[in-house]
Amino acid sequence: SNPLLGESSGQPFGYLSSFRLEDPWAQRKALSLCTEFPEQLKVLSSDCWLMEFSVWCETMGATWPVRDSKPFHEFVDDFLKMTDGVKRSRNVWFIDGQVRGMFADVKLDFSTFAGASAAYEMMKMWDEHFEAFNEEAEDSVKGAWHASSLWVRAEAEKVIIDSTLVTICISLMCVVIGVGVFTRNLVLALIVMVAVMAVIVCLLFYMVVLMGWKIGAIEVLSLIVFVGFAVDYCFHIAHKYHSCHVTAMDDVDDSVGALSTRSAGLGQEACAPFRPSGRSGRTSGSSEGSQHRGSKVRLVLSEIPHRNQGSNDSAELRKENVPKERYERTKYAITRMGSSVMSSAVTTIGCAAFLLPCTIFIFFKIGA
Repeated sequence: SNPLLGESSGQPFGYLSSFRLEDPWAQRKALSLCTEFPEQLKVLSSDCWLMEFSVWCETMGATWPVRDSKPFHEFVDDFLKMTDGVKRSRNVWFIDGQVRGMFADVKLDFSTFAGASAAYEMMKMWDEHFEAFNEEAEDSVKGAWHASSLWVRAEAEKVIIDSTLVTICISLMCVVIGVGVFTRNLVLALIVMVAVMAVIVCLLFYMVVLMGWKIGAIEVLSLIVFVGFAVDYCFHIAHKYHSCHVTAMDDVDDSVGALSTRSAGLGQEACAPFRPSGRSGRTSGSSEGSQHRGSKVRLVLSEIPHRNQGSNDSAELRKENVPKERYERTKYAITRMGSSVMSSAVTTIGCAAFLLPCTIFIFFKIGA
């Protein structure tokens, strides 16, 4: 096998020692391979040197197939030296006075820009055709095979497409692990993963339904790469959602007001009005404050954790107001990170705009 890097020190290819085209049955079988094709292979034309060589032999007064091995190789040498036979020298390997190999060019009624699935099906039909030929052929002409740049692209795209689901699953698992490590919250990590999946599904809908693109290697790579773009913004919002701390939550009177803010070191605190469910009201101050039954709950969010974890009343209030706390955390995260996320999106769009007139060479090579 060839090394991954550097030049290969071995023989790049070799000739089958069993190949003997001087055998009359081998000549017949090789000619039939160039001229007889099933209809499903969609062959338009075949350019095979044996077709002209057989006609040339008959014009020279020789029988076809050539039955004597010595005249056969001499005839091939004379045929290749003729003016009409010079162009055929590239279709046959004539080495040391013997035919060591040959090939034919076949044109199909099949688009070179066909999708990976259609090209792969066509390649499998050609595989079956050559397998049947090698099973029936004589030993002197066995070992025929076919090749095409379209087959290479079809196999590469099929491998990529078949591994798309596995690759995206691995990427999403990395998202869960990454978000889970930084937030230490599995539920939040799963929510981010679902958001990223929704973005990928929307992108897939845009490509397949709205644009009508066929799923190929470039489209699959775009989906995989887009996982990295999608998780970045979701992760920042999720991290800010988790990093803020509830420093206080207690009942307040209506006279306190609906919303108040105050600075606390490097963080900012927000007091949000929440109504406790199924409570008669509770105050966190002195007994004098108990005369005013709390009709609202004050929630204080800050980036700086409070040293005191709060009283049992605060803990109970948080349990009763979990949905409202989630709402305020979400609003807090969007308020603090919204401008940064939008600025990042604008800069990403700006950078991508400069790539529009460019040719991304790897995509060109895969999609060409």
